[in-house]
Formats: sequence, structure tokens, C-alpha cells
Amino acid sequence: MASDPGASGWKLRAGFVAVFLPILIEAPCAFGAKVPVLDPSPIRKVAEYQLNYGRTGAAAAALGDYIYIFGGSGGTFMVERAERLNVRTGEVELLAPRFRTRRMHGVVEYGGKFHIIGGQTLDVPEGALDDTIEVYDPVTDTVSFETKMPDPRQIPAPVVVGDDLYILGGGRLHGRNTYISTNDVRIYNFKTGEWRQGPLMPTARFAYSAPVGQFVLVAGGRSQGNKLKTVEMLVPSENVWKKLPDLGMAVFGCSMIHAGRWLFFFGDIDEDDLVLAYDLPTRKTYRVKCGFAGAIYSTAVVHENRIYLISGRSFYLGSWGGTERGTIQVFELAADDERPQGQK
Repeated sequence: MASDPGASGWKLRAGFVAVFLPILIEAPCAFGAKVPVLDPSPIRKVAEYQLNYGRTGAAAAALGDYIYIFGGSGGTFMVERAERLNVRTGEVELLAPRFRTRRMHGVVEYGGKFHIIGGQTLDVPEGALDDTIEVYDPVTDTVSFETKMPDPRQIPAPVVVGDDLYILGGGRLHGRNTYISTNDVRIYNFKTGEWRQGPLMPTARFAYSAPVGQFVLVAGGRSQGNKLKTVEMLVPSENVWKKLPDLGMAVFGCSMIHAGRWLFFFGDIDEDDLVLAYDLPTRKTYRVKCGFAGAIYSTAVVHENRIYLISGRSFYLGSWGGTERGTIQVFELAADDERPQGQK
């Protein structure tokens, strides 16, 4: 394979009382379950931008007028170079190759800097887990290392609450190239630089998380080989978890994002063009038809009233097994959508 300046060699192992009246249509889904289709859709596709690299298992976050995208794998290589999208102009810009190789990792923004967390890496033997938290400062365009994770993992669910970084669940390395889901929660305080143990999640899982008001929601994912539909809510002020009604179907390999009154899930390992919307006030699940070009292991960011769905792997591109979709798909919330208030 030709040398690629942005890639490293990698062999893949392995309030709403509705202003509109929704029309609900029963639609089949995986494993015989049925989830109603919500029409009209609460989101619509409004734009699409081309990335320099297609990426599976990347991580992204927003700051100012930019969406920053870090890591991921592209077929037979790991993508070293980060990119950023200017949401005002639509311009996509490559950053210099200074980042560690990672995929299936996480990123959060705190204090104007990006903290890149965990995941698989080429920078340790056998493509094992990266225990570093890498810090990128976009003002100085520099990378530093803040700390090491006491318990490295892939597909963690990082979220910032105040001055605390919560790392929720994910997969621990068990033997060679085998990952076991965990319910462990670790909390890092940005002010003190200290780690502490958090309340264990009720369900061990390769996790997806989203902050919603003063709470953190975890939904879907996978545990011991099984897809999940459970929804759990962390109440940081009480240091406890609470159970919410399940999703209408189990999902894994998706992006989960909070926007408006909804949790949206884009993609699934069994149905890459699936989009689910979980209504937070009613805790009901709907299918959504919004023009999503299917992808699994994508990543998503909300900026203003738009969702930026980044890359991922498509079943239907390229050879058998699919290939990376090198695009950013942009979806806009309906004008009459409301932002939900967090509820216990």
C-alpha cells in the first residue's frame, strides 16, 4: 500500500404537546420487534460535506464555529490526522499529523481544549488499549498529555459534568484482541487532577452517553455479545443511577446524540440505515425517515440546532463488508421542536 501521510498501517482484527400531529406507521425491525415510524420527521437532512478520510470509530466534538474529528480507521489503516469542519463556510481542513493513532475512543471539550480518551491504538503492542488522555489546544495548535486512565477501555462513554470527566462503561481488554464490557465508572476532576470511583452502572456495556440537563443518559450498546435496549440515567448530584423505560429495540454500532426533546440513534450493526428517536418526555421510541445514508460506528455532534453525523462504515459501499463513508451528513431539527427539561 502506498505511503499515506495521514494514516498508519493497521490490519483490522477481526412540550411536545405537538404543534403537528404525528402519523404513526408500524414498521418491522430486527428480531421481530416493531417500532412505529414518526411522520413528519423531527429532523431533516440539509447538507453533506466531504472528508479527506473516511473513518470508522472516530470521535468528534464542537468548539466555536468548528467540528473537530479525531482518529478512526480507514479500511486497512489508522487515520492519524485530525480534520475540522467550519460550520459557517463548509470548508474541511486537515490538521498536522501529531496525534496518537486511535479508534473506538472518545473526546470531550473542557476549557477550550479537547481531551481524547482511550480506544484501540497502534502506539502500544498488538493494537491494545490506549491508557492516555491526550489534550489538544486549538489556539496554540499543540498536543500534550494530561493523565493516564487507571482502567483503559474501548468504546467508553465520556461526558463532562461541571469540572468532572465521567468515563462510563466500555470494553476492557481480556486476553488477545478480546474485549469484555464493564459497568465500571471512573471520574477525573480537571481541577485537582485526581481520579475517583463512580457509581457502578446497573448494566455493563459498550456504552453510549449523552448529557441531558443535570443528568447523564446511557442507552443501547452491547453486553457480552448481546445488543441492548436498556436506558439508564445517572444523577450526579445524588451519585446514583435510575432506570428509564427501554428503547423500542436494541441497538449497537450507532451514534447516540441528544438534540431537542430527543435521543437520536443513527445506524445499527444489523441495519446500517436505521434512525431511532427516543422521546424524552414520553420515553417512547420511533423510527425516523430523514435521508440518512447508512453507516455504523459513526460519531455525531450537535452544534446549535443541527446534528453533524460523521463518517462511519457502510454495508453498501465498496467490496463485501462495506467501506468507510467519508462524509459529514447534516440534519436540522424541526422549527417547532422543543428542548426537554431533565426529569427524574
